Amino acid sequence: MYPHTPTGEYRLLLYSYDGNQGNEPAHACQVLSLGSGQPPRNVGWPDAISTGIMMELDPPVLFRGNLHWFPSCDDSESKMIMVFDTISELFRQMSPPVVTDCADLFEIDGKLGMAILDLETTIDIWMLQDYQKEVWIFNCRVELPVAEIRVQCNNYDGRLNFHVLVVPGDGELLLLVKFTDWLLQV
Repeated sequence: MYPHTPTGEYRLLLYSYDGNQGNEPAHACQVLSLGSGQPPRNVGWPDAISTGIMMELDPPVLFRGNLHWFPSCDDSESKMIMVFDTISELFRQMSPPVVTDCADLFEIDGKLGMAILDLETTIDIWMLQDYQKEVWIFNCRVELPVAEIRVQCNNYDGRLNFHVLVVPGDGELLLLVKFTDWLLQV
């Protein structure tokens, strides 16, 4: 859901899959204007985006009038940030700071940020310095206390599998790390 600034409406960006149409599955994105009583409008399917990504995306980040997503940790195809311009209702792609398998986008203090999780020990925080030129700068690295987490969560064997959510607040970042049935604050 996003505000459409020119009209003052709130709109929904919907993803639909209509089974197989001939040899190709029919994927589409539609926009629904809330309260209008009109059916959703088809805004097409971006050619550069693989058909499986929309099903695997985390909720978008609304930044500079655009919705931004990064493919989930399980997606092995595209490693580009997907951007939906809420005014023109067109898709495009944006380069991430580094090619990665698992990341989370966030907005803080008027900047777009990305937390990149090394699936074992660290979280790198990158900030978008120049939106037009897609220039990212490294902000900081958070070392996860893996040994302490294993002890606290009674997990001594196997690989750690974290899910990280970055929550901005009062100019600081709060990292929420979900591990098995635990939610840890960093």
